[in-house]
Amino acid sequence: MKFIHKKRHKNGTREIFVLGIKVFKYKKKIYRPYIPSLSHIAEECLPAYLAKRFYERTGKLPTEKLVTLQEKVIWASMFDATPLKIQCTDKLAVREYVTKTIGEKYLPKLYAVYKNSDEFDIDVLPQSFVLTHNAGANADFKKLIFNKNEINIPEIKTIIRKWMLYNHSEPMCEMQYRYIPTCVIARELLDIRPDVEYKCWCFNGRVEFIAQNSYVKGHNSVGFSVYSKTGKNLNFYQVLPGSYYNRGTTINQKILDEMVSVAEKLAAPFNFVRVDFYETRDGKLMFGELTFSPSAGNLEFEPNNDEIQTKYGDMFIMPPRDKNGFAIHE
Repeated sequence: MKFIHKKRHKNGTREIFVLGIKVFKYKKKIYRPYIPSLSHIAEECLPAYLAKRFYERTGKLPTEKLVTLQEKVIWASMFDATPLKIQCTDKLAVREYVTKTIGEKYLPKLYAVYKNSDEFDIDVLPQSFVLTHNAGANADFKKLIFNKNEINIPEIKTIIRKWMLYNHSEPMCEMQYRYIPTCVIARELLDIRPDVEYKCWCFNGRVEFIAQNSYVKGHNSVGFSVYSKTGKNLNFYQVLPGSYYNRGTTINQKILDEMVSVAEKLAAPFNFVRVDFYETRDGKLMFGELTFSPSAGNLEFEPNNDEIQTKYGDMFIMPPRDKNGFAIHE
């Protein structure tokens, strides 16, 4: 038996034994390289930083030939954040664009805008409403209030403070979020059908497919039915945690015709955008949001993911790029 020996564990723990008796235990510090966050990157350093992050996600440089829908959506989120995209990503600023393009009737009512938590005043709000971050990218930045008499106001103010501190461009370098002036809005709580939310995937101003989402099993279990703009079932769906193919559904022809018409008007300036709508219980079509990087570009479809990625990747016509991979717009 060795007089002294060491035992190493995968979690970094080290043990020292003398004549087989453990006399010391410690954990070795594991040094990892410092990776700066996007919010700390100066503008002049962005090209190199974004190129590195893009390569880590796709295995390609932003100047190389891109083929799949996923590659192109990730590229656009990092290298093609135009002023109009930034405006239309902002849930407050997009209202002006929607009003001008398809009319105010498609918008939920706006009740209040808060730039800090102290501005929140429950007395001026209706009995039910929705609180949402104006750059909120998911359900974590949306709170449905069904009865304002039951809410905890200090808790709501804490939520607003947390939302105001969050930078939505940070996790995946979605640059359309980087330049949005942060606020929280209170808007109308729509009486929507839980089995119908429409997401129109538009390429070059045309609706190419429509995902009809069902949340009857809850928001952690999304049922997808996918249609062409003419209502033909396309027999595929986007893979998300808990998602499933919702067979046997149909799409309301009146809603379909109206939705395609207004979606293509909203999508007209963009090479790619997803236009989201709600259907209310009384049959009205209401605008949800414009999404330029669905699922932050982490796209997977079933069945035949490769075929779908290539098919719709071909439809995504990219603009010219400069030496750093950024889009060139005249």
